[in-house]
Amino acid sequence: MEGGEHQVSLAHYSANLRTITHTLAKTGAALIWCSTTPVPNVAMEDMSPPRLAADVPLFNAAAFEAVNASIAVGGVAIHDLYTHALPELATIQRVKNVHFSDKGSEFLGESVVAAVLRALDGQRGPPRPRL
Repeated sequence: MEGGEHQVSLAHYSANLRTITHTLAKTGAALIWCSTTPVPNVAMEDMSPPRLAADVPLFNAAAFEAVNASIAVGGVAIHDLYTHALPELATIQRVKNVHFSDKGSEFLGESVVAAVLRALDGQRGPPRPRL
């Protein structure tokens, strides 16, 4: 978000993801979509880079819907990093920042590795979250 406006509208974001996932699903590759991690709930002008916490669930829901549209084409595994990170934010995320500490990056990285290994094993992991 720059100057109080999104760089990409929610509708355009969703349309882009539909195109990308539909195209990639046709390749036969194992696809994994990861939800966006939480943004601290602080004033936007205090955030680096400027983001709104309330936007994340909206964009994650739009992305989840777009990814679901491609499941019939070839399948997309879902990895919910938002829910995974949420209970640990106080210890893994930098203060007033969307980025993570080294500990946080390791925490998220281990989770992503597990999702990739499940996909490589032909497994889809836990049930899809309701975003």
